[in-house]
Order: sequence, then C-alpha cells, then structure tokens
Amino acid sequence: MATYTSKAVTVQVAASTISDKFADLTALEGAMGNIPESERARIGEVSFTKDTLSIKTAQVGELKFQVVERTPARIAFKAVSSPLPLMLVVNLKPLGEESTELTTSVEADIPVMLKPMLGGMMQKAADSFGDLMAKINGK
Repeated sequence: MATYTSKAVTVQVAASTISDKFADLTALEGAMGNIPESERARIGEVSFTKDTLSIKTAQVGELKFQVVERTPARIAFKAVSSPLPLMLVVNLKPLGEESTELTTSVEADIPVMLKPMLGGMMQKAADSFGDLMAKINGK
C-alpha cells in the first residue's frame, strides 16, 4: 500500500475540538459554506452523513468514504465506492491548548505498474484533502 501525505498545516483550534467535529460528519457541512465558490468548484461536490463523506468530481465520479476510526489523534475513512482500495486519514497533533498540526494522507493499494501514472494524482488528492480539512477546521 502506498501512502501520500499532505504538508503539515497549523490550525488555531484545539485538537480535541477538531476531533469532536468528526463525531458526526454532518457538523462539517456548514463549514463548507466558508470556502470560496471557486475553491469548492475545484474540490468538487462534497456531502456528508453522520458517518460518510462523499466527493463527486467530473474526472472521477462519486467517491464515498466511511469513517472506520475515530480517535483524538486520527480519523480514518475507508473508500466504500472507489476504483481502487483507498483510505483517507486525518492526523491531529496538538501544538498547545488552541493550536493543532493537521496532516492528511491517502493510502492506496495501487498496482506497481500503475504507480508512475497515479502517484502524482494521489499526492494531489492528499494535498487537496489537507487543504479542505484545514479550511473546514478554521485555518
């Protein structure tokens, strides 16, 4: 399994506050309104249920992820509908009472012959997911 990790970003929110938002993913839906329309168009259509995150893009179609792990330091989503076995992971590292380092990663089971073609796309997905999580959580 290959892992592609975003750059670390610091958000001025306590790690516990961020992890609490993932208890019910519908709480993140309102935060999507804080993202400029041009950026939302680039990300694609994002929707939430209590335990799932769906991203719909013209390039890939709909990808649906279900939460499989919720801890104060890590939230992991497993792909329910995806052309490849995928995991999206949000890692939270407290930097103080009101500051958190946030990184995201995409873990994908990519056949060796396809890694050169898909590796860049997976890194871009990790970076975009990191940007989305940072914006939703108050960057």
